[in-house]
Amino acid sequence: MSYEKIEIEQHKGQTIYYDVDEAKFYCDILIEDRLKRTKRQSLKDVRHEIELFIKLNLDFKPFKFIEKSRWSSSMEVKTVSALRTDGKFVVTSARGGGTSFYGDSHTNFMYVYNQNIVDCMEGLEQQLKDAQAAYNEGIKELASMLQPLDLSKYKYLLNPDKDEQPTQ
Repeated sequence: MSYEKIEIEQHKGQTIYYDVDEAKFYCDILIEDRLKRTKRQSLKDVRHEIELFIKLNLDFKPFKFIEKSRWSSSMEVKTVSALRTDGKFVVTSARGGGTSFYGDSHTNFMYVYNQNIVDCMEGLEQQLKDAQAAYNEGIKELASMLQPLDLSKYKYLLNPDKDEQPTQ
């Protein structure tokens, strides 16, 4: 299946395309660093979506927050960069990576950004890296003290009839 798109028009600085394979109009709405992809059956709906997204995000100021993992005690700084028309937040990670869309189910893991907590978290991460490096160095040193085991003196156990028992 080939992917074919046709540029239809520019609306409010955004390019609207027609996706031939899906028979839908779409637009990657980009305002500053905020991105939203909209895909609709009609050109009118895409235009409306662009206008609504622009209106919602003109006054929106991006903000940082701390996300605590649901499965472990790890934390990560993330940024809400836009608000979608369906009420979800457009979220990007400070460490890089893709864009996510957070709805109500994610709000239980979002905490107010606090630079002191971030500094402490970074300090703990550095301690963990230092401890891991010390552990790796210690294991390497212990491995250098290992002596090879000579198993040849035990081979006579496989064939006790032979006179090749080791001398002590």
